[in-house]
Amino acid sequence: MPHTAYIAIKPLEHKIQYHNPPLAGRPTIYPTILGADCSGTIVAIGDKVTTRKAEDRVMANACGLQSRRPEMSAFQRVEDEIVAALKGKTVVGVLDCISDDEKTLPACARILAKVEGKRKIAAVLTPAKTKYEGGVEVTRLSIPALRASETYNAVHEWMAKALANGILQPKPDPIIIGEGFESIQLEIDRVRKGVSAAKVVVRLS
Repeated sequence: MPHTAYIAIKPLEHKIQYHNPPLAGRPTIYPTILGADCSGTIVAIGDKVTTRKAEDRVMANACGLQSRRPEMSAFQRVEDEIVAALKGKTVVGVLDCISDDEKTLPACARILAKVEGKRKIAAVLTPAKTKYEGGVEVTRLSIPALRASETYNAVHEWMAKALANGILQPKPDPIIIGEGFESIQLEIDRVRKGVSAAKVVVRLS
């Protein structure tokens, strides 16, 4: 069990709150806790857990929205530059963590149509359209569906090593303004108004 020290406010959470899309096939019932990404230090651990130990610093994805149990919760205009940077490389796909039908998804589709590789976009929200010009396809990605899979375990094993040796950097840099649970709604509203190249975080302790 980790002691949560920080809660990251994701760009999609204000959309969940204001548009109330069905999650796990069901509408969200309020009041609830939207947060899914959290980080902190493990303070207690089960006897059968072998991959983590007390005092390890961890990050996690909570499943409160999918389980409907709140206690379990926790683009710039550079398309041409991105296409140029990907020249000669093979792209395996795009993860759109904002999934805006008018802004980010079309931009990702235009980029994929101009580079080599798979033309697939993984979206965090259900897209209004699933096919774009150039053979680009969009599919909603559900993190809980990947848990305990070979891919999930391989990625997390690589991430731990990459963070330790500096190959993977924890970016974008955080903006810490509020403290305590009473600041969470304020920070969600801030993200809804627009935040660029920064991660909005609420300090708990």
